[in-house]
Amino acid sequence: MDMLLAIEPLEILTPRILVCDDNDTGRALMKRMLRARGYLVEEASEGRSAIAAIERSPPDLLLLDLRLPDIDGSEVLRQLRCDHDVKALPIIMVSAEHDGEIVAGCLALGASDYITKPIHAGILCARVATHLDLHFSHACPPAAVTRPRPRLVSVRHRN
Repeated sequence: MDMLLAIEPLEILTPRILVCDDNDTGRALMKRMLRARGYLVEEASEGRSAIAAIERSPPDLLLLDLRLPDIDGSEVLRQLRCDHDVKALPIIMVSAEHDGEIVAGCLALGASDYITKPIHAGILCARVATHLDLHFSHACPPAAVTRPRPRLVSVRHRN
């Protein structure tokens, strides 16, 4: 009996991103940029609908606008960091606000990052990829994510 090393196929999970922005054009733009990179993208136009979507099925990353019609993005951030079991969820704030105090306030509340509008595709995708890499590196061992697992199998030769 000969022993062979076989490689089991690795199940590849496509990261799921929730984009919460009340501006239809901005939301569609981010969705298009992210889908072009192969991400699954879901949408919410209000803070409460984003919270509800996360409670139903947490995404791998949230892009959250600061100014929303129902509740402020910083309040959504606060609720997710304090009231829900999603402390490890990467949350990137997205806003036209460039004020350093506002950016610092969001980061102090637990935002993973802050991107200013107008959105630059390269910056958005680079920061999303970075935070997803960090998220997945904490969620499971790197070998399970990046490489197939070898296993020994027996092979019988026919004469």
